[in-house]
Amino acid sequence: MNVTITDCLPGRQGPVLTTTISGRPESSLENIVLENIKINYPGGSTNAAAAVIVPPYPKDYSPKSLGPRPASGLYVRHVKGLTLKNVGFTFDQEEPRPPIIAYDVDGLTLDRFTVQKPADVEILRSDKVKNVSVHDSPGLADTK
Repeated sequence: MNVTITDCLPGRQGPVLTTTISGRPESSLENIVLENIKINYPGGSTNAAAAVIVPPYPKDYSPKSLGPRPASGLYVRHVKGLTLKNVGFTFDQEEPRPPIIAYDVDGLTLDRFTVQKPADVEILRSDKVKNVSVHDSPGLADTK
């Protein structure tokens, strides 16, 4: 992939929504690789959006039905094997949410991940995440 996304604008469905990869507790998604992707978000979310813990599991899986996401760049849950290689997020306005939130992920690799780090906000918030590998990603400690 070589994708650059700019000018994210709200539409008929509501505000710009965070990129989401969402399996289900009983059915994880597997072996996902996102490579060479740059996304510029408008930012400027409220603290209420940052307080969302877990979006619901809707029956119709339309993006709007998930509601606000707790992450500003990528919200991921119930995945086995996710690689972000040369992926980056920027924001037009300050953003109170962490750029990445991962929940129930086994095998997360961040390789050359970049983000415009908001003040006093962690870059990666994780819960029930194991086998994390970080390489050449400013603001995150390299691990193996």
